[in-house]
This record gives sequence, structure tokens and C-alpha cells, in this order.
Amino acid sequence: MKSTSPATAGHQPAEPLIIAAHLAKRLAISQAWVYQAVKDGRLPHRRLGSLDGQVRFFPSEIDTRLDEQRLAWAPAGRR
Repeated sequence: MKSTSPATAGHQPAEPLIIAAHLAKRLAISQAWVYQAVKDGRLPHRRLGSLDGQVRFFPSEIDTRLDEQRLAWAPAGRR
């Protein structure tokens, strides 16, 4: 009988983090825009190590943020 540790029992593997270059390519935007959006707090992100550490992103969090923005958007004059 195969045993499973409590830490892995019933859990899916963690979602891989992606770097700014991959996010920029995925969204067809510039890497500079990604870093500016991080600085402005417009993109959910993680810093590795310290407050000025490398920036990483969970794709699912980015997708959720984009969905929220799409729902909140209305053409000019329709609000």
C-alpha cells in the first residue's frame, strides 16, 4: 500500500510562477508596461526574497484581474 504524506494528500501541484517577460509576451504588451503596472499596484504579483526582490506572477491571478477589469469596463458615456 502506497502512503501519502499529509502535506501532499489531496492537493494539486502548485501553480508555477511566471516572469515579467513571459507575462508581457502572453498579454502582447511591453515588459516596461508590466513593471510600471507592478509599481502602480495594478497587477497582482509576488516578490521573491525581499521588498525589492524579483517579481513573479501567478497566471490565474492575472486572469482573474483581467476578468474583473473587463466586467467593470463600460464604453465612454455609458456609465
